[in-house]
Amino acid sequence: MAGEQLTRPKLAHFMDTAPGTSTPTYNRIGEGHSDLSVSTNPEIETQQWIDQESATSFLKSYAISIDATQIAFKGDPVFDFVDDLGFKQAVLSDAETTVIEARIYKSSTTSGPYPAKRWRVNIAVNNYGGAGSDPLQHEYTISVMGDPTFGTFDLDTLAFTATA
Repeated sequence: MAGEQLTRPKLAHFMDTAPGTSTPTYNRIGEGHSDLSVSTNPEIETQQWIDQESATSFLKSYAISIDATQIAFKGDPVFDFVDDLGFKQAVLSDAETTVIEARIYKSSTTSGPYPAKRWRVNIAVNNYGGAGSDPLQHEYTISVMGDPTFGTFDLDTLAFTATA
């Protein structure tokens, strides 16, 4: 029996668009994005000993990144935040925030809490603009910094709760 086919909205990403404040302000990454794929960029090490005919490969780590292209919608909190980072040419800690990935498809409820992970990230605006006949857009990369924090995310309260 084939399982239920899942759609992309069942894997949700939220960005803190007010980093540095006492309470994170998570907004869903969606409007203006037609594609948002997580690249895991696994680092594989291969070793072969002198007494082996075949090598052995080990998964050492991940260097997770997310490449995004967003058509500009004035007033969208994610666009406004990323646009501001690009305008200011933010670097180092000024370009940092957090992103949450919530696996909505893992629950039968409509608001959660859903299994989730929170990443500390930095955002690099790669380019912006576009052709005169096209909508204004930004291309940016979200690069994960370190290990994720696992927990749950509630869509009603937009609150992340870390698990022990």
